[in-house]
Amino acid sequence: MSYIVTVIFETDVANLEKAERENPEIIGGILKAAEGRMLGHTRYTREGQTMDVDEYASEESYREFFADAGELIRQYGAAAGAAASDTLWKRYEGE
Repeated sequence: MSYIVTVIFETDVANLEKAERENPEIIGGILKAAEGRMLGHTRYTREGQTMDVDEYASEESYREFFADAGELIRQYGAAAGAAASDTLWKRYEGE
């Protein structure tokens, strides 16, 4: 079973990239927490918003990642001037 998480940042991608450059320890900690848990990561943008789509093998993998990285993710959003909201999605495999 596959799970994705959509994370919406109410800010332009340039603000997130600036936060990454200015706070490498925050993004480094997030990436470390993702190791062995996150299967994939894709970023989408539009004016004023950025959405990350992350894939996990299980809900448990995501919960473990967020337990380790949740505070860093909040710091990352704050450094970019935007809070993040996340939604967990389970792949529909039919009945």
